[in-house]
Amino acid sequence: MLRALEPTDIDFLYQLENERGLWEVSETQLPFAKHLLQQYLLNATQDIYEAKQFRFVIAAEDDTPVGCVDLYDFCPQHKRASVGIAILPNYRGKGYAQQALTALIAHVKSYLDIHQLVAYIPADNKV
Repeated sequence: MLRALEPTDIDFLYQLENERGLWEVSETQLPFAKHLLQQYLLNATQDIYEAKQFRFVIAAEDDTPVGCVDLYDFCPQHKRASVGIAILPNYRGKGYAQQALTALIAHVKSYLDIHQLVAYIPADNKV
C-alpha cells in the first residue's frame, strides 16, 4: 500500500534516512538529525508540479511503514519522472518493492499522465 508521509512517520523516516546501506544510491554522506527530518515532514505538502518530487510511504497491511518510493525529476512536459525505492533491511525480499512499483505505475499513469519512469539500479543490486 502506498500513502503520503504523516508526522507520525518521524521514527521510520529517521531509521530509513540513516540506513547507511542506502547512502550509495541517495547521495547521502552524513546522518540526518531528527529535527531536520521533522522540518521536512512539515514541508512535505508541496504539490508535485511545484516541487517536481513526491515521497510515498510503502506500508504493510497493518500500516507499518516498511519503505518509501520517491518520484523525482518530474517533468510533466515530457511525461517522465525518476523513481527510487528504499526498503528497510528487515522487510526486503518480501515483495514490498514489487507491489509498490506496480501501485506507483498505475497511479502515475492515471493521475500524472507519466509515460516513462527511470530508475538507477546499483551494479551489485544489493539495495
